[in-house]
Amino acid sequence: MKNNLILIIDKSSTNLLKRQEEIFQKWKINKDDVIKSTTWRKGLVQSKNLFGGVQAVWLDLSEAQAAVNFSKLIPTKKKLNEDKHLFNGKWWGNGVVITFLYPDKAINGKESSAGLAAIKTLVEYSNGTIEDNSSKRVDTLKTDVLKNIPLNTSIKNQLREYVGENFEALAMLEKALKNIPKEEIQKFSIQDVAVYLPAKSGVKLPWDVTGALDKHNIAQALDCYNRMVNNKVPMFGLISWLNRHYQLAYEIAALLESGVPRRDVTKYLPKQNAYAINSTIRDLESNGTYPKSETLEYILKQTTELNLYYKGELRCIDKDNHFRNVLTKINIALKCNAPLQSWKENNDKRI
Repeated sequence: MKNNLILIIDKSSTNLLKRQEEIFQKWKINKDDVIKSTTWRKGLVQSKNLFGGVQAVWLDLSEAQAAVNFSKLIPTKKKLNEDKHLFNGKWWGNGVVITFLYPDKAINGKESSAGLAAIKTLVEYSNGTIEDNSSKRVDTLKTDVLKNIPLNTSIKNQLREYVGENFEALAMLEKALKNIPKEEIQKFSIQDVAVYLPAKSGVKLPWDVTGALDKHNIAQALDCYNRMVNNKVPMFGLISWLNRHYQLAYEIAALLESGVPRRDVTKYLPKQNAYAINSTIRDLESNGTYPKSETLEYILKQTTELNLYYKGELRCIDKDNHFRNVLTKINIALKCNAPLQSWKENNDKRI
């Protein structure tokens, strides 16, 4: 039987926080009786507090230096079994949870796993448990989190693409939605979910860009794009959203042009969310006329090529400048309700 000593290794600080809470609950340790520390010293573990509550320790080694400092206290494997040291006997007391944020520069900016080998050796020597999630791929981690959030598949796919390598954002979203009834979350649109996504103040989201473009406001669209770039929001999420948004817009235009009444459009697009369909029509009609299918087909060509540039399948010297040009082309096409070439030819005739 393992002792009440566990080392949790994970790429997500949110997962580490969640797991340590679950483990102390399992050990029947009250939250108020958990001593959190980033350093270790003799006597840190007390059997009971002044009021008789059973105490335990959460040793948080998320910071690289804290992990290194703790590892320096640990004797070599040979000396652990031979000499007197800080970790003789039942040093973990009622229980110790050690959390280690695994280095992954793309996710949490951490680069060093120094000290981890020594910490593992200590836990093994003390007959503790090692819970190692460090080898999980980002896609697997995103799937693990998303399966706990009762959103529809379409929105989950959009979130998966939007967060990119930052799966931590999904873990924080799961926590934010924790107290909302499941039946309410199931009705959420992507815009509803966006309210709960963690973001720095001033950060814009993909639908902010399309919302501005649909209203023919290129200045606002470029401002949203600039804020996303400055805050390192993954561009593949924006590209994916541009494709999805204008693909739906094109399908709606094709139905309207074929004579389908607006009120019946949702019946012909059963796989699409009714809220998304109605909000797309509303936004694109905000300037008076819904775009023609040929206009939207032109826009889709631009966003498809943009995707190929970012994947490296087409060459581009300055991707950032190209992205701005594409947004400008989309704005002009929507404003003139025609592919740019057709608009230019008609304009030349008037001149």
